[in-house]
Amino acid sequence: MGPDRPLAEAPASDAAPSEGPDLRRILSDRVNLREGPGTDAPTLGLLREDDEVAVLAAEGDWLRIRTESGAEGWISARFVAAADDGPSLPGARPPG
Repeated sequence: MGPDRPLAEAPASDAAPSEGPDLRRILSDRVNLREGPGTDAPTLGLLREDDEVAVLAAEGDWLRIRTESGAEGWISARFVAAADDGPSLPGARPPG
């Protein structure tokens, strides 16, 4: 393919559009962000009540999350609830 030829467009996807990130709010005053799913995993940092996080994955009762600052780690699912207001994470899309 030479420099004068246009690039072919990717075919349209039949997949449904993404719903956006699964946003949650921290419910407890202090929640440990951990390297892995379990209380035996080393602590990476501390989350505070009302911090907003995006859920990336789940394993049992543990969630892999990304914080507003971009840090990623694991927290127990019992310390979060669905976020009530719109997304505030960078790159997050509003629902709808």
